[in-house]
Amino acid sequence: MKQQKTYIVFLNDESGSMHSLTSAAIKDYNAIIDGVKTSATKHEQDTIVSSFAFGQGEVRRKVVNSNPHVLKPLTVWTASGGTPGREAIKEAINLLKAMPDYNSPDVAFAVFTTTDGEFDGDRYGGISTAALAGEISDLSRSGRWTFVFRVPEGGSRHLSGLGIPAGNIQEWETTAAGLERSTAQTAQAVDTFFATRASGQKSSTVFYANAAAVDTSKLKDISKAVSLYVVDSWDNGIQIRDFILKKRMKYLKGSAFYQLTKTEARVSPSKMIAIRDRVTGKVYAGKEARDMLGLSSVNNIRLHPGDHGNYDLFIQSESVNRKLVGGTGVLYWEEIGVEFTQDEINRYTQPAAPKPAAPAVVQLPAVAPTNKPTPSPLKPTPKVPAAVVVPTAQGKAPKALPAVNGRVRYHEPTADALFFQTRDAARELAQQLPGKKQYDAGPTAPYGRRFFVAAA
Repeated sequence: MKQQKTYIVFLNDESGSMHSLTSAAIKDYNAIIDGVKTSATKHEQDTIVSSFAFGQGEVRRKVVNSNPHVLKPLTVWTASGGTPGREAIKEAINLLKAMPDYNSPDVAFAVFTTTDGEFDGDRYGGISTAALAGEISDLSRSGRWTFVFRVPEGGSRHLSGLGIPAGNIQEWETTAAGLERSTAQTAQAVDTFFATRASGQKSSTVFYANAAAVDTSKLKDISKAVSLYVVDSWDNGIQIRDFILKKRMKYLKGSAFYQLTKTEARVSPSKMIAIRDRVTGKVYAGKEARDMLGLSSVNNIRLHPGDHGNYDLFIQSESVNRKLVGGTGVLYWEEIGVEFTQDEINRYTQPAAPKPAAPAVVQLPAVAPTNKPTPSPLKPTPKVPAAVVVPTAQGKAPKALPAVNGRVRYHEPTADALFFQTRDAARELAQQLPGKKQYDAGPTAPYGRRFFVAAA
């Protein structure tokens, strides 16, 4: 199969209103580019990246048709002037249309726009909303174009005239923290996008896995067929099979769904997704749920908790030992469960192998006969001299003191110092002699002359 290719253009708002967010915007852009590099490699997708900045009443091309793996991190974000967003989108479209392989069926195009306000390009004689909407509509119908927008809270209504699918729009709180949350969700969405590209899909109308955009009328209402349980705090970490067996007499394989509350590194395409309305309590499921959430039905995906509106998401568990988090929900849908085979029952319920019984008589390791000297396996204990006495000019012999812990110690009242090889030996003597103190001559002192006792 011929490798698929995707051209991506990032359109970044560098208008004056972004001035307080420049640092956060730099981190956001670099993180998403890193996500593109990782996902393109993981899903083996040929990817070409361009980036434009729109602000100061103009559109500036910063990166044009580059391999994302050679891009250096962005360090400067200029913020001033107006927001000619429509002109930026039009210029991105013109760039992509000029690609030599534009008409290749294996090539797809994506335009990502990030802004913190409304477009005001018309003040500069730019393209009208109606004209741009018509072109976006024509491109989208080809099935090879994806337009994604990140706009401030309430900004979706300003895009209604462009015909952008609701699943491709994310509203973000225009603060550094809000942009950081948007970064995490967008990085996940980028990975999902590349997973769907690897499956052969060329565009997405649900770029953000946002359950708020799910049309429950197209899903099966399974509310009466499922039971909902909440994991108690004292059951935190319990395996899903053991938890269900605390609630019911039987556990069927594939019948339990765990609530999505943390990042799932690997969600296989065979797992079903269930959606629960928090207001009505109704639960919905069906193959269409994955499509509505923009989740690949062919490849494994990495799934993060996102902005799911008034819905909770549940993922089917295909294992018996998944650990549950206290306070989260578990759905049990018995009618889709499958009986365990006898081999599986034996594997999951087989007790631990018993420990071998201890012999009645203790058996010691056999000793091989030999007529050669056998070295001891133990290292010899080093001999440490108790003290080295420096004689005085008078040459008097030192007087012996009582031995302590096997050490023989000496004291010469008129000696300049008593030297010891160990600090402990010197300290013990110094503690028993009035007016004496233990000293350390340092690691460069001659052997046996580092620690000594002398007048305080």
